[in-house]
Amino acid sequence: MRSELTPSRGTLSVWGGEEEYLMQHATQVPVVHSVSFGYRNVDEWLDVALGRKKGHIYSRNTNPTVAVLEEKVRILEGAEAATSAGPVPRLSLLTMYEPPPWGYALIVWR
Repeated sequence: MRSELTPSRGTLSVWGGEEEYLMQHATQVPVVHSVSFGYRNVDEWLDVALGRKKGHIYSRNTNPTVAVLEEKVRILEGAEAATSAGPVPRLSLLTMYEPPPWGYALIVWR
């Protein structure tokens, strides 16, 4: 039985993953149109690029709007992590060097 404090899948599909990106009292995650993201110095940029610090470098790879989508999918699938790819070339890069290990799911839609 589901606890009253545990959100339903329907609630998670709407609100899951949105806690961090609600800005200035917005009730939905804003769509981020920025292509690039700035940092105070190269060291901070490098920490983000290497995944040592949270952040985004270039919107074709990641951005705050897509990060919420990926977190929402991760929560709904009960997965350790989730990623997404829009353009087919990026999807090819994600899988061309090594196929995903067993236990991973690839979801494709048009």
